[in-house]
Amino acid sequence: MIPATKSIKILLIGDNSTLGETAYLDPILREAGVESVLIATLNHNVSKGAAIDSQWSNIESNKKAYTLMTQLDGKRSYAYSKRFSEGLAAEDWDFIVIGQSVTLGGDAESFYHLGDYVSHLKENSTNPNMRLLWNMSWALSDSSTLEDFAKYDNSRNKMFDSIVSALRTFVLTNDLIDGVVPVGMAIENLRATPLGDSWTDSGILLGGSSGDGGAYA
Repeated sequence: MIPATKSIKILLIGDNSTLGETAYLDPILREAGVESVLIATLNHNVSKGAAIDSQWSNIESNKKAYTLMTQLDGKRSYAYSKRFSEGLAAEDWDFIVIGQSVTLGGDAESFYHLGDYVSHLKENSTNPNMRLLWNMSWALSDSSTLEDFAKYDNSRNKMFDSIVSALRTFVLTNDLIDGVVPVGMAIENLRATPLGDSWTDSGILLGGSSGDGGAYA
């Protein structure tokens, strides 16, 4: 739910795929009546950079591992070699959106530090009314050749079922998480349309206007 305000500040934490997921957010919020839109991404730009374990490790080590992109009313700027704490304290964020690395979305063992991670965000947010949202990941396309797909027997359906199971077990049971952005569910619903399984780039990341737009469907 968009708060009754004319301005909004949103931070998305992840990896290099996170930036693409913001493509349609600004115009959607403006259509809803928000006049000033600040969108930021705090990206750990390494393989599986969005992984919960990676985020928690960077928090504990205070490592300068992030790129902070800020977009205010459509104009972007970048700050490099930032600490997690610096991104978190950069603004009084109204919403912070977190998630799991795409290939780990259905891997139960990879959620071990979720409680620590979520507690840290809530305790260190400069906005006491910040709402924390979980970005549900999507299943890889059956055509994906990614090595990590093997843990799901190279089956999109099995991966999606594992993602839903992890969501129910670890996310929906955590009272500090205020809501879920059901991207993975939206992509599965769109795959059932005549457009079929055309929503990912190389079977992995949300691809181009179709996949990024599908995230907001």
